[in-house]
Amino acid sequence: MKKFKSPLDDSQLEEVIEVLENDGTVVYPTDTLYGLGANPFSEDAVRRMFEIKRRPLDQPVSIAVYDISQVREYVELTDLARHTTREFLPGPLTILLKKKDPDSLPIVSSRTRIGIRILDHPVALPILENFGPITSTSANLHHYDLPCDVEEAIKQLGDTVDIYIDSGRCRYGQESTVLDVSSDSPKIIRPGVISHERLRINEE
Repeated sequence: MKKFKSPLDDSQLEEVIEVLENDGTVVYPTDTLYGLGANPFSEDAVRRMFEIKRRPLDQPVSIAVYDISQVREYVELTDLARHTTREFLPGPLTILLKKKDPDSLPIVSSRTRIGIRILDHPVALPILENFGPITSTSANLHHYDLPCDVEEAIKQLGDTVDIYIDSGRCRYGQESTVLDVSSDSPKIIRPGVISHERLRINEE
């Protein structure tokens, strides 16, 4: 287990990328909470991430991307999805998009939809730009306290993670809002930082 203090220098960033390329895991800061990152295209890496969190495999996780082009080949972008991306991302919003292929990314997504985040954080973005998409799930044990700082993540996950990146307390300290934009009727799936008033959605 290693712990880096942000901002990362070039050698530290390279080491983070190397860990991810070799199916390792990294705890990294976001604008909402600390996340547990792994390669979403590697089944071994994703299964290890689920084991670390003690999270059931039937509960998919979101993917963090540098920009939407990194997952364009996997998702269908509706007009609503494009509008939402332009207006609210990067930021504390997870959007659910319809998958083009039900069999793609089977562990991190359902057969029909996948959660995508474009993070608004200066430490996370270079990782995503240089490596590509990583898993975006909170760096805690399943149903335990949410990690607003790296010490909470370390307390729960310990040496099961390869690298921790400390960037102080997260800006919001709560979960992102999850918004389903896979159809023409947006729906909030999980309340979070961005309110339904700001999203201009009437809650049922």
